[in-house]
Amino acid sequence: MASSALPGCAQSQSADTPAYEAANNEQVASVRAASYDIQISLDTDGNRMEQVVEMNINNDGSKDLDALYLRYYPYGYVPFLISEWPEGNEGKSAAITSVTRDGTADQLPFASDAGDNTLVKVDLSDSPLKVGESLILQVNAWTDLPILRGRFGTSVFDEGKLFSLTFCFPYLEYMKNGEWYLDPASFELENRNPELADYHVTVEAPDTFTVVGPGTVQQDGTLTTIDAKDLRSLAVFASDCMGVDAFEVQGISISNCYLNVGDVENYRMLTRQYLTDAFDSFIELVGPYHRDCFTMVEGCSNMEFSGVAIINGDFFYDGEVEGYQDRFAHLVHEVGHQWFYDAVGNHEYREGWIDEGFTSYLTDSEIACRDSESLRMVGEIYPEGNALEANIAEREMVRMGLEGDLVGLDHYYLNSQEDKESISTVMGIEREFMFPGQLPDHFYSALFLAQLKDAMGDEEFYAFVRDVYETYLQKIADTEGIKQILLEHDDSDEVKELVSFYLLTS
Repeated sequence: MASSALPGCAQSQSADTPAYEAANNEQVASVRAASYDIQISLDTDGNRMEQVVEMNINNDGSKDLDALYLRYYPYGYVPFLISEWPEGNEGKSAAITSVTRDGTADQLPFASDAGDNTLVKVDLSDSPLKVGESLILQVNAWTDLPILRGRFGTSVFDEGKLFSLTFCFPYLEYMKNGEWYLDPASFELENRNPELADYHVTVEAPDTFTVVGPGTVQQDGTLTTIDAKDLRSLAVFASDCMGVDAFEVQGISISNCYLNVGDVENYRMLTRQYLTDAFDSFIELVGPYHRDCFTMVEGCSNMEFSGVAIINGDFFYDGEVEGYQDRFAHLVHEVGHQWFYDAVGNHEYREGWIDEGFTSYLTDSEIACRDSESLRMVGEIYPEGNALEANIAEREMVRMGLEGDLVGLDHYYLNSQEDKESISTVMGIEREFMFPGQLPDHFYSALFLAQLKDAMGDEEFYAFVRDVYETYLQKIADTEGIKQILLEHDDSDEVKELVSFYLLTS
């Protein structure tokens, strides 16, 4: 099956290879960006964004660093998107124009990786970043925002525009145990740095545009300021056809950002209830929400970020009410990532089974399959179908099919890229722009957890889920650690057999 990595994004080292563990007394590199200060200038007529990004980078390892790796998704995203959606996007591009250090005007040498142009290597050989020291890396960049209905770019409606500024900010790549995680980028497989960082963002845009994002957002005329702590990713949205409903769920401030497009009344009513049921359910099943606010944005895709998510409103734009129950599951899923992805981090490429598995299982097999005010409201709008019965029937059918796919296999490792690619072929995934590991992260990981619950029973299974959440809250989880927690809760032969089938561990 052909790789779907972005143009210029080659496959790198195998994801099956454990991160390098240093021997005693060996010097090990370790680096992280503690904070980002980002200045954004948004050209709403030309569909273009300019940005100045300052990264506060600390060398907290035991080895000097003579280079840094940055990730700049627009180098791969923009060419790919204009090849898929060329209309109105001719000549669109993106670039990093300069990289400097500590407020000086002297430019540092930098270049995109030959195999993956979203990776940018910055040369520090003339003045390495010494152990225990910090630097401020300033990156000047711009990107066109292609016209399309998606998670990134410009969505155009008769009523106005929505700019989705996601996967477009340069950031420091992840390093663990002296190894840079230089895995390939693709359009639909997330591969973000799981480290936490604080963000201060200013956005310059016409005062007719509403700008939203995570944390504290203050808009004064053409200038919007965003301050947020402990983010794993940043997403900013701006629209001249957006309204905001503000309410609370269990003391959490919710901003439900809707577009004045299509079936606005039902969208606002349903998503308010969807959000209420989603937060109530995840708090009940997993634990308290770790932030004091959350922003949901109506857009043209489904995607999670720290403190923010975007939900595809296409059924509401088109008035196809039979799709409203489907939006419930998608919204709950993206809210659930606030527990598994944002609160509990993991490396999305190498161990995407963690955030996608826990979120997909809790959404599809639990929350969408029990009675709720949300599904009752859907039934009132679309009486031809019973949303709860449809969800339960679909879940049973999907599980039967997934279990059938695995018959005869000795193992199917959720944290093995090779296994995920092989099962993708079984599933018949042929979309050119989807990385083969994407759907297995969602479906087979959820199947693993469903089978675990059958083996453990409800009480012990949810004790395990809550233990994972509490153990890795605002930390980075990994397969070995989750395996250890699981076996502390249940070390029966049945559970061990499931672990040996699904998890590649030492």
